[in-house]
Amino acid sequence: MSAGDLLAATLEHGAHRPAVVDAGSGRVWTYADLDRRAWRVAQVLQQHGIGRGDHVAWLASNRGEFVEALIGCDRVGAALVPLNPGGTPWERERHLRLTRPALIVDGVHDPSLAGYGAEVVRLGDGAGGYEARLADVPSHTTAADTREDTIGAVLFTSGSTAAPRGARLSRRMLVTNALASVEAWAFSTQTVAAVVSPLWHAGGLGAMLLPTLLAGGTVV
Repeated sequence: MSAGDLLAATLEHGAHRPAVVDAGSGRVWTYADLDRRAWRVAQVLQQHGIGRGDHVAWLASNRGEFVEALIGCDRVGAALVPLNPGGTPWERERHLRLTRPALIVDGVHDPSLAGYGAEVVRLGDGAGGYEARLADVPSHTTAADTREDTIGAVLFTSGSTAAPRGARLSRRMLVTNALASVEAWAFSTQTVAAVVSPLWHAGGLGAMLLPTLLAGGTVV
């Protein structure tokens, strides 16, 4: 089972409830919106030949599009690699060299990203950007991979005692952790969680974002 599978199950209990609220822009994604746009992300990835075992780097501060990108990657078996937008140039270069992403989603407009051999897609409404790519594809496709041992995300450690290391988190690990948090903290469809931790950190992704969504709550 994956995050995408659980989202599909959540849709049955309230597709039009708010799933994500972007505090910066005020934009709201219902569960139906999130599902539809995640399929569009999956379609874009498949058009680029991205699938199981591939990495998609995400370089941006917390924003709603992160969630649809995470689920879109999940649906084709790719791993999302969220990077710290405030990291040093050395950290950014090292993490990109280690993960060798097939695609980089750029929310900071860093021109140096063009030097890593991957296509760079800028977040926003510009020509050829993220929104334009999603608008050009259908909103549904067939999931290419459903195995639980598929890597769903790569998170880099803080590097407090050594160089940061990329932790490869399988779908099973992500979902099991999220479901345990749902039970321990009594998350429900009434939960509204303010995700103040960065989504490139385990606290933001694993402790708040995924448990809230899997319980059918709302993430802000």
